[in-house]
Amino acid sequence: MVKAQKRKTVVKKRNTRRIAITKKTHKVTPIKKVRAQIKRRVASEVESKKFYVIANWKMNPTTLLKAEALFGAIRDGSRLLKHAKTIVCPPFLYLNTLKDGYSGKKVAFGAQTCFVEEYGPFTGEVSAPMIKSVGGEYVILGHSERRAMGETDEDVRARANSALSANLTPIICIGEHARDDDGEYLAVIKNQVHAIFYGMSRDWLRRVIIAYEPIWAIGKTGKDAVTAHGLHETGMYIRKVLAEMFDKSIAIEQRILYGGSVKAENAAALIDGTQVEGFLVGSASLNAEEFLKIIEAVESYAKK
Repeated sequence: MVKAQKRKTVVKKRNTRRIAITKKTHKVTPIKKVRAQIKRRVASEVESKKFYVIANWKMNPTTLLKAEALFGAIRDGSRLLKHAKTIVCPPFLYLNTLKDGYSGKKVAFGAQTCFVEEYGPFTGEVSAPMIKSVGGEYVILGHSERRAMGETDEDVRARANSALSANLTPIICIGEHARDDDGEYLAVIKNQVHAIFYGMSRDWLRRVIIAYEPIWAIGKTGKDAVTAHGLHETGMYIRKVLAEMFDKSIAIEQRILYGGSVKAENAAALIDGTQVEGFLVGSASLNAEEFLKIIEAVESYAKK
């Protein structure tokens, strides 16, 4: 009985020494293969880190012909990009036509909002499944202009859940109306993050993009605009709140963009060394030349 339980061994010669290896010993992977696996994994992680430049066209341009011309210029200028993901969010009426006329992979499409319900008697509304059905992959939610029309954090939360259920990526806007010296504006941001993300699953949160959009900075230039230092601190604070709500790894992984008077002249300064991974661009996205310069600034930073 004892003999039957003994492990069988094979003898292998290595470096002139005889060593015994049991059949239960795991096969050792050659060091060259291990190094190659690590190299591939690192390369994959670098490639998977995306930087975003999102065009929010709002209620522009006034005709489909103008929309096609604007998109054509953006499309042509984005062909050589490797790191900066370009997303165009036109009015609903143009989305299907622009998507159908484009077969590349450098540019993705999104909508500017979506309704809570999938279908039903809701005159004038557009649902997340409808957006998905015509080629949309993203949707902007909680933009300051929508909030000015009465949209609340609870509305944004419900719309985000609807978008995620339809397999869209929500671009959720948060931001304070004014920035005070005492730091009370941070409470506004914290309350927004809590109201929108509390109880959301980690898998869904990983799919969300947060766009920090301080309302006081919209339309501002020079000393009145947000600074890189201020942007860095706010990005860190958003991650801190998420770490308290979920965990540190979720906070680190979270994608945070900036929106608010982003232009070609300040794009490089606003992304270099801050906590953001791209921009949500409003009026500057209606000028193809200006918008492409913003993309180039993000692309140059992403290459570092």
